[in-house]
Formats: sequence, C-alpha cells, structure tokens
Amino acid sequence: MCGRVMLLVHFVLTQCRPILVFAVSVDSFLTLMTNWLITHFIAGDEEAMAAFRHTTGSNLELGYYVDCILKESAQVHATFASNVTMPCIGPISNKYFELHVADNVVLTGVNLISFALVGV
Repeated sequence: MCGRVMLLVHFVLTQCRPILVFAVSVDSFLTLMTNWLITHFIAGDEEAMAAFRHTTGSNLELGYYVDCILKESAQVHATFASNVTMPCIGPISNKYFELHVADNVVLTGVNLISFALVGV
C-alpha cells in the first residue's frame, strides 16, 4: 500500500507538474493582461470615474481606485456576459480586441481553452 501511495505521489509531482504549472501560468498571465488592459483601455473613462466618486462619496483617490480595479479585473476573464458594467471599471466593451464581442468574452474564452487543454 505504501508503495502505491509513493508511486501516485511521484507520478503527480513529476508527470503532472508541467500541466499544473501551465494552468497556473495561463491564469496568472490572463490576470496580469486583464489588469493592463483595464488600466490602459477600459478604465479611466469619465463616466466610470464619476460613478466611482459618487459611490464612494469622496474625491477620487488613486490608490483606492487602482485597488478596486485590480479586484474587479480578476472577474473580467470569468464571465461570458456581453454587457458587463462594474462599479470601478465601468462598462466593458470591445475597445482592445475590436471584435464583435466584448473583451471579457474573448478573455474568458482563452481562459476556458487553457483549462480544456489542461483538463482541470
């Protein structure tokens, strides 16, 4: 019995490690890409900033706003909804990829394809 457990642990650690590393790295890459995408293309539109000021009841504090954006950007590549509007980010459209679908749909598709390749 102990030999089978050791064999199973050895298999998982040596054979499945590249697959697990791929899954984690794709998810990390998508999170970083989404953060960059949101801070450079999506966020920063005046309506979203005004809505953020209104919900917080104070002036726009950059650090708090960026933290809010980073929290919401983790949710962007996890939804297929086409009309997503988040409190800090605002509406997500097709500004970056310029396809006929919203950017979050493209990112979620890439996320699901990577998970399908890994089989998780």
